[in-house]
Formats: sequence, structure tokens, C-alpha cells
Amino acid sequence: MDAPTEKDEELQRSAGQSLLDLKVSLPRYLWNQKSRQNGETNDRKTVRTVARYRTLDDLIKLVLCLTRRNVYTLTFAKLEPFQEWPQLLDPHLSGLLFDPVTAFLAYLEDHVSDYHRVKALASAKCVPLPRAICKILYIFCKVRGPKVISRFLNNEPKYLELMLVAFKSWSKPYEHQAMMWEERYIILLWLSHLMLAPFDLSSIISASPTTIESNPLGFQFSSSVPFGEARILSICFEYLTAAGKERESAVSLLVRLALRPDMLRIGLLDAVIKWAISFLDSEADDSISKTIYSHIGVLSVLAAICSSGEMIATQPYFLSILSCIQRINTKIVIHGNLIKSSAVARKIIIKILRSMVVLQIQADNKHGSPGLSQLTGTILEETIDHLLTALGDKDTPVRSAASKSLGAIATRLESNMATQVIEAVLQGLQENAFWRDQKLDLAAVNPLRWHGSILALSYFLYQRSPPLKQLSVILDSLILGLSFEQRSSVGSATGTSVRDAACFGLWSLARRYTTNELLAVEASTLQATSGQNDSISILQVLANELVIVATLDPSGNIRRGASAALQEFVGRHPDKIADGIHLVQIVDYHAVAMRSKAFNNVAIDAAKLNLFYWNALFNGVLGWRGVGSLDTDSRRLAALAIGSLSTLPSLDGIESCVTTVRGLLNALSFQDTEKRHGLMLALSAIVTSNDNSRIGLSQIGAIGECWTVFRSSHVHDEIHSATFAHRPVLSAEASCALINALARFSSTRFDVVTLSDSDIKICASIIALSLSYTEDIVVARMSSAASSLAKIMQPRIKCEFAISLIESLGNPSVGKKRRPSNRIGTLEVIGSIFAELESDPKIQQSILKTLVAYALPDQDIETRVAAIKSLSSGVLAKEVIDSSIANALSASLGDYTTDQRGDIGSLIRIEAISAVGVAWEQGILSDLHGKREIISKVCGLAVEKLNRVRVRAWSCLLRMWSAFGTGVSPRLDFVDSAATSTMGYFSQLLFLSTIEWVRRPLLECYITSAGIGSEAVLRASRRAIVLHLEQLPEPELLKFATDFLQVFKEGLQSERLIIPSLEVCGFLLEYGVFERLPVSTLNWRDVFRITQEAHFKAKNVQKLKAAIYVYAGLSHISIVEQDARLKLCNLMLHSFPSARYAAVEALYTVTQNEELVAIDWSQSPRELLGFVDGLRTSIKRSR
Repeated sequence: MDAPTEKDEELQRSAGQSLLDLKVSLPRYLWNQKSRQNGETNDRKTVRTVARYRTLDDLIKLVLCLTRRNVYTLTFAKLEPFQEWPQLLDPHLSGLLFDPVTAFLAYLEDHVSDYHRVKALASAKCVPLPRAICKILYIFCKVRGPKVISRFLNNEPKYLELMLVAFKSWSKPYEHQAMMWEERYIILLWLSHLMLAPFDLSSIISASPTTIESNPLGFQFSSSVPFGEARILSICFEYLTAAGKERESAVSLLVRLALRPDMLRIGLLDAVIKWAISFLDSEADDSISKTIYSHIGVLSVLAAICSSGEMIATQPYFLSILSCIQRINTKIVIHGNLIKSSAVARKIIIKILRSMVVLQIQADNKHGSPGLSQLTGTILEETIDHLLTALGDKDTPVRSAASKSLGAIATRLESNMATQVIEAVLQGLQENAFWRDQKLDLAAVNPLRWHGSILALSYFLYQRSPPLKQLSVILDSLILGLSFEQRSSVGSATGTSVRDAACFGLWSLARRYTTNELLAVEASTLQATSGQNDSISILQVLANELVIVATLDPSGNIRRGASAALQEFVGRHPDKIADGIHLVQIVDYHAVAMRSKAFNNVAIDAAKLNLFYWNALFNGVLGWRGVGSLDTDSRRLAALAIGSLSTLPSLDGIESCVTTVRGLLNALSFQDTEKRHGLMLALSAIVTSNDNSRIGLSQIGAIGECWTVFRSSHVHDEIHSATFAHRPVLSAEASCALINALARFSSTRFDVVTLSDSDIKICASIIALSLSYTEDIVVARMSSAASSLAKIMQPRIKCEFAISLIESLGNPSVGKKRRPSNRIGTLEVIGSIFAELESDPKIQQSILKTLVAYALPDQDIETRVAAIKSLSSGVLAKEVIDSSIANALSASLGDYTTDQRGDIGSLIRIEAISAVGVAWEQGILSDLHGKREIISKVCGLAVEKLNRVRVRAWSCLLRMWSAFGTGVSPRLDFVDSAATSTMGYFSQLLFLSTIEWVRRPLLECYITSAGIGSEAVLRASRRAIVLHLEQLPEPELLKFATDFLQVFKEGLQSERLIIPSLEVCGFLLEYGVFERLPVSTLNWRDVFRITQEAHFKAKNVQKLKAAIYVYAGLSHISIVEQDARLKLCNLMLHSFPSARYAAVEALYTVTQNEELVAIDWSQSPRELLGFVDGLRTSIKRSR
């Protein structure tokens, strides 16, 4: 939905530096640096013969990284972004292409035979230099186009022979290697450029007799064709059947060769055309004739010949070519179905017909005849009929070619004939279009034909073909095209291409017609803009339509296209559009890229300029682009936009907005669920945006009338519907949003807005019906709606509502299968109305007990999350807490439940952290018994391995920092997961480990980060703890070590903590952080014993390796040194080879026994037993 504006801005900022990098890097990549020989510097550069290579796909995807060693990657990464704005490269092409072109020619002169020698360098991922150069040149062609790039290729005739020899040599497979398609494409393109040489080819290339390979297309070489030219022809025909890009350059080479004066003299053009026609008419059934690519290649040759502009040379063959094309179109030829099945072939046929008609018209005009000849008229009629049919083709390239061809033909016809062509296109737009209720219904029209027809009209305008009298009808069609949209059979939206073509048409109109010519068109004659004031000018009407499209259209390309067209109208027709300069500054090309920004910022700023734009945008948001959009998020954006728009005009505008939206709501049928969703959200946005004291009594009355919306049976039926097609969740969301807005509005205006108990009960029943939906946005809407509605309820109704909700939950101790499906929504709602029940403490106490009961560990995670969230927002926020809530929070902070989804306990931990933060802010946690336990757990969660939990816990700790009594504020602030994965972050929290009541909970969670965290978290946490322990004085270090070993022992009793406990213990022992302490101060034998118990009969390799890590560390502690080394010897006989390898590596690190390296530890434990027994004996003796 949103276009990536950041890429455009980044390109604008970095374009200059990128081009400079290319100019500096390319020479280093292609040329060897100056060499020194015999103490003297050689100033002559030498070309490289090989280049480092990565595949093209990988190169384009690589992130831009400026390094000298990766120039190839740099080249592709820097060129690709220019594809959207290729003209930025034009001033620099000469300098950028000089080195690749020169290096390629230098390689041809000195290293042709080295091409296949790169096989020996395959291990270094090297390729021949020509391959790398051709890939670079192809990217330039891809970005700027081959016609532009070919102008910078060297055209000295002396390189023609070298290039032919090299092409033939490199094409031969050598050890299963041959040229890549980019090489063939660039070399053939270069050869076609060399065909422009003004000398006879016989004076340029060798004429020595050589063997001419038979071509697969059956072209018979005439004896009059010299051997040199025959070599070129054989190359052309070889690649005419290729499926890749090289076919295009082969076609260009063949046509340029055939049209050369020396080739025309020997009849090559005649031979090529006759061969092409005979091939297309051929009834051969061989493998070549069955492939579509061979027919595309041959048709491309005919198209290139016809479009070459050589009228004298090609005119004699027009009838033959036309007859061939007619046979293909009527499928008379045997391969007609095959050819017509290809969109590329159909597009080429259209190009051939266009070229023939244009040249024939030019020929008639050249002869000075007053009209077209009979032959030209016949060809013209048949061609236009074919093109009109092609406007509805199923493939976009064919429709585009047909519309462009009609535009090119119409501009060369007389005015009356061009008018007839345009009328024929306009008639195509009327097929299956019907007027209903003064609106044109386009639901049954063909969107493909509409795209082709609108694009054809756009090309007519671009060529300035339509006479002024037809502008009114064309503008009507273009405006309809701007708002064209259909739903396909599966519900998806179609019509994007139609709107895009209409934007192009209006852009062309602004550029091709003068201001006076456009002002001559009466806006009142346009039927597509019946909703606008007829007294305004046609330019203002078009500006209004373009503002709607530029800000509201769902497609980013169309929004930008409309912005460009609007800029043309303002710039080329000054002072005719209201606030035009300010308008184009607001509706900027880049500003409309993101739809959310276009809706909520650009559209609102444009509406502030003039009432014209406010009316246009308000009506546009109420249409299919806004509240009627297929996309749910788009409808929400549209609703917010309507709310903002309602605040802009006079006070009477608020009443008008409410009345308009209500009228549309009342006119909807039961099936219009999506439109109702958007309109109800819009109505709630209007109420919310105008919820202040500045509005008058009439506006308050209009808003108060919105309560009647809920009396409609459609709302209840949709929410209660079990049919997915009715989307009941959407109705629930919108209804709750409107209830919330109206209740908040009415709560401050009891003297003006009067509500009956029946209306309030209806709203309460709607909330009750919505409780079964668990989507986050619906739950949030219904809880807000219930809280606001409770403020305006009578006490009796309010108590009845709360009791019914509590009773619907039932007994929390029943089995999961018997629990009500609406428990999540109900828990949220009863928490939201808790504060409104101060008059009845018994119900409040009942709500509190219910929430605590559903927050206990015996409930499922989703229910507990809802209960804790409800406690946080409803109970704790009202400064209510007791021991039961504290116990529930404490249990939730330590919940590490896992299932097939992973650590789902993190969901409840995050909500519990938020609840603790709310309790602290309300000042109800400071006096609570067990406060330290809760705060210490939050402190531990701030160093656990999950990023999202750390971030949430840290934000909570910042608010509670005074509870630690350090008197020092946090040194650093961390705001995201990346910042909470740094050494500085962990070091700051380890500072709290000096506090007795914080240390153990902190260490319990810290070992998960330092033991099994992600790579970044693991590195940062380990570096932080080593640095922290090195700075501790010995008494503090002893306290830390005692608590750590206690946590280590307890962690080994938990399957969740056993591996991280072993990993962290082994790491700290390896780094010797406890070596400053006397050995007798810590019970290392107890650590050894517990480690043995941890991996006893373990089948988890990771657990075994972690235990070996600990034994390796204990091997340096004298009390348990021998026991640890003997244990490593035992593990060297483990049944798991990876465990054996880990034990051998650990023992070798400790003892440096070279005998361990000489043994093959992949042998069976029985074969290794003798050697291991010897190690045991030597370890026992060494004591």
C-alpha cells in the first residue's frame, strides 16, 4: 500500500557520490596498475585478463559496500538504483563507458586466446575479463537502453574482424564452458553498431574462404554473398531462434547488414524478406518450426525492416509482407495458432502493420495526391480494424502497442479521418456501460478493453490528433478512467492500468493544448463530474479530480502519475487553478508515495487551501478509494481522514458531514458489510474529532442523532452472523468504535443530549455480542466502548451489565473445553468498567476476584494475558492492589511456559511487566509487602535472552530506578532491542548485582543471555560480566561467586536452565574470574557432583558439551583437578562421536598431550578403551 520513499530520497542524496565511486573504481577493476621493471616505472597500462565473479542475481541484491576488493559488486549495486531515473546518467555515460569499452578492445588485441584459460582459476571464482565487462555493459543497457549505450561503443572498422574471430572462438564450448548470454548480447549489439561503417565490408573483413555452418532456419546463402559477409549472416541466423536477449541484437545486426548499400546491390535484402515470408508460410514440422522463438525472431526481422524508414528499399515488399501477416492473423498458415498464442508475436505483428501503414501514407503524401490511394485505404481500414480489436487483448504489451500504433497512424491522417478513428475508440468504451440513477455503471464493461481504449485516447492527445470539438467527450472518458475500478470474480480489485492510462492522458492534454483551447470546453458538458459546480472552469475540474487520485488512490504509481499531471496543469496553465502553486507544493511527487501520509497529511493540507479541494476530497473519501475500499486498513485511514476533514470547514460543515455519512449508512443493504464498516468508522472519527466545546447546539443535535444508527437490525444481524462472507468482526469493530465516540461525546453534554434506557441497552447488547471476537483491535475497541458507555449508564443498568458479564465467564476452575469462548473479551471489558462501579464495592470485589482467578497459572496463556492486561488498565490504574494481585503478578513474571509455538510465556511476562509499571506510577507498589520480590524479577527480566522482554522490562525499570536506593540515575538510555543487546546495557544492569536482594534474581535470568542467547546478546553479556567481575573487590566477588554457584546448582534442577547454567559456569571458569578467591572459600566438589548429575544418561549433545566445558574449567582447580580430568577421560568413550571429540579437545587444551592428536577418535569406544585406560593411569599417578 505504501511506496518506499526512502529509496528515492537515498538515491537523490547518494547519486553524486555513487557516480564518483564508479568512475574511480572501474579503472582499477579493469586495468593493472603501473608496473616496475628493472627499477623503472612502466607508464603503459595493461588490461587484466581475469576478473572475480559473483552471479548477477547475488550482485544486484548485495548491500552497497564501498571496498576496493569488491568493485564488481559495487558496480551493479550502484547502477541498479538509476533504473527509475535513467536520465541522471546521461552527462556521465561518456566517462563511465570509456574504460569498459577500451579494456574490451585491448583484450581483443592482446588476449583473445586467453579466454578459455580461466578454467585453471575456477577455484578462485574468476572469469574472463570480457564476461565481466559485458555484464557491466548490459546493466548500462538495462538502465539507459541499448540505443543510447551503443552510441558510446567504438565504431572503428578495424575491430570488426577481431570481434568476429573472437565471437566464433569464444562460442565454442570448452570443457563445458562457453560464452554467457550477456556476452553474446553485447558483442552482437557491438557488431550491429559496426555495420554503420560507410565502407564496403569487403574492404574491412577478411574474404578468405571459410566453412559456413548451415543455419537452422534454412536460409540459402547466395553465391554473390562474399565469404566475410556470410560469416556475419551465419551468426545472425544462429541466434535468431534464441530465447534470450541475444535474439534482439541478432535481429538488429541482420537488418543493418541487409540494408547496407553494398548488400542492397547484391540483393541481400530481397533474399532476407523472401526467406522470412517463406519461413512463416512454411508447412514444415521440424523442431525449429515448432518453437515460438524462431517465429518471433523472423517476425522481428520483418518489423525492423519495415520500421527502418528505408521507403525505397522496402516498399516493393509491402504487399507480400501484408499478405503474410493476414494469413497469420486468419490462421491460414500451419503455425498460425502457435504464433497468435504469443503476446510478443502479436505485438510484433502490430508493429509491422503500423510501420507499413505509416510508410504507405507517407508515400501517398510524397506523390502529392489529394487523398489516400485505394491500396492505402484498404490497408488502412484493415489495420485499424485489427488495432481496434487488439485494444481488448488479454496481454498488456499487445494493448499498449495497439494504442500507440493508433496514435501514430491518426496523427498522419487528415482531420476527418482521424476523427473517425477516435470516435471508433470512444464507441468501444460504451460497450456494456449503462446509465443508472444519473451515474454510468461500469460493472459489466471489459477492463482490458477500457485500458486499451483509454491508453489509445492518451496517445491521441499526446500526438495532438483530436480536434477541439472532441475534447469534451475525450475528457469525459478520461475522468471516468481516473475512477475506474472493478472487482474480479474472486473479489480482488482491477482497474489499476486504466487509471494509470488516464493519468497519462491528462498529462498529455496539459502539455499539448493551450490554455484558451482548454478553457473553451464547458465543464457543464462533462457528465462524469456531475457532482461538481458547473460554474468552475474545466481546468479547475481536472485539478480537483487529480487531487483526489493523487492523495487517495490505492496504487502508489497512480498517485505519483496524478501528481505529475497536476504539476503540468499548474505549470503550463498559470493562474487558472485555485492556489495552484501551493497545491503542487503539497501534492508533491514524493509526498504522495506513502498512502498513509497521502491520506492523513497531504489530503488534509490540500483541503485547507480551498473549498474546491475540500468538497472533492470529502466526496472521494466516501467512495471506493476510501470507506468503500476492499482493504480494511485503507478504510480505517479513510475514516481518520474524514474526521480531520470535518474539522476544516465552517461549523455548518460538521452537520453536513454527519448528515451525509448517515444518509449513506441508511441506504446500505445487508450485504454491504465493508462499506458499513468504513462509514461507521468515519462517523466515529467525525464525533471524536469534534468532541470539544466550540460546536453549536445544532451540531450537537446532529451528532446526538447518531445514536439511532444502532436501532438498525443490520448491525445486530451482522455481528451475530456466523457467515464469514458477512465479516461480523468488522461490524463489531466499527460498532464499538462508534459507541465509544458517542458515549464520550454525550458524557459531557447531558443537558443537550438525552438518551433513553433502550438505546443504552441496545449498545450494551452490541458489546455483549462482540465479546466472542478475539482480534486485538476488536478487543481494544469494545473495552473502550464499555468504559465510555458505563459513564452514561444508570447505576442499576450498569450493575446489571457488570453482573451479566461476570456470570457469563462461569467458574474459572472448569476444564478448558468447557470455558466460554468470550472469556478474553469479557475479561478486558470487566476491567475497563471497574472504575465506574465505585458505588457498588461488592461488584468491584467480584471483578477483582474474577480477574485474579483467571490470571493464575492453571489458565491458558491467552486468558491470563487478557486478565493481567485488564488488571493493569482497569484495576491498578485506579490505585487498587492487594496481596492476591501481587501474587498473580509475581507468578506471571516468572512464567516460562513453552509449547509448539515456542516461549509463549513471554506474552504473559510482558503484560505483567506493564502492570508493574502501572502500579509503580500510581504509587501503590511502594507500600506493598513483597515489593522487592516483584522489582527484582523485573530487574532479572531486563537481562534475559528475549529481546522484546528486555526492552519492556528496561522501560519499566527506568520508572522504578529510585527503588534500588543507589542515588544514581541510569548512565545510559536504551530504547530498542539493538540497544539492549550491547555490552554497555548489560554492564549497567550488572551494577545492580551489588544489591543483595537483586543479585540472585538478576543472575537467574542473566545466564539465559550469557548461555544460550543470540550471537550479539551472548557476546555482549559475556564481555560485560567478565569486565564487571574483574573490577569487583574481593569481598564483593566472594558474595557474587557464592550466589552464582547457588543459582548454578538450582539451575541444574530446571530443564530450562540446565544448559545455560553449564555454559556460563564453564565460561567463567575458563576465564578464571574466580582465581583471586582462595580455593577453600567455595564448595567446588559440590559443583563437580551436581555437574555429573546434570548430564547423567543424557542424550542431548548440547548438554554433554556444556558439561565438558565445565569439567575443562574445573581441571584448573586443585581440589577437583584430578576428578575433572578423569571425568573427561570417561567422556572420551561416550557413544556419541561429537561428545568424544569435545572431551578430547578439552583434555588436550588442559594437558597439551600430543598423543591425543595422533588417535583416530572416530573409532568405536571398545577400540579406544586401551588408550583411555592408559590416560587414566597417568592422570592418577600425576597427582
